[in-house]
Amino acid sequence: MYKSFLLAGCCLLGACQLQNDSKKNTNINQIDSETGMSAFQKEGAKMLNQYLQLKGHVSSINDTNRLHILAKDMMRLADSATMLSDNLPEHIRDSVVTASMALSDELSGLSIETDLHEIQMAFQVSSLQFFELLKWMKLPGVKIYKFYDVEGISAKGATWLDISSVSVQPYEAKSNSQKLLITDSLIH
Repeated sequence: MYKSFLLAGCCLLGACQLQNDSKKNTNINQIDSETGMSAFQKEGAKMLNQYLQLKGHVSSINDTNRLHILAKDMMRLADSATMLSDNLPEHIRDSVVTASMALSDELSGLSIETDLHEIQMAFQVSSLQFFELLKWMKLPGVKIYKFYDVEGISAKGATWLDISSVSVQPYEAKSNSQKLLITDSLIH
């Protein structure tokens, strides 16, 4: 009986630590989704925060289970954005639905992938799809940059998003040699 209480206590402590670690890693560059945004924009802010967490896990692929959970959570947010787009004007709604469905499809693949290279490729394509969706969300006061790294994914190039002009390569730590280009940005 004592052993089962000890085991339960250790599991609870581990879960609390995992939640605290997750909060520590995501405080940087988080978007506040409560500042006078529409429901659609609030969903976009949640997705951007989820994306930044996902980016942190892609760069240090220690826990594919956590990566899969984050991808599934972001996929649900993308699906929710599709439903919220019903309240948008028709010409915007069609673009949003197309972008959010494409994002959801990519995240679906990312949520089951186990091969590091395939995870990186799925993350890169998800980044591009998410950037297209963010163009329609117009998050107020947020600057989103699309970076291109010529050395990323085995020197074939890689694209990802950040909300800071100072970024790091999301796949490997290359402190002395980073060839990053800003290819596009959204400033609202």
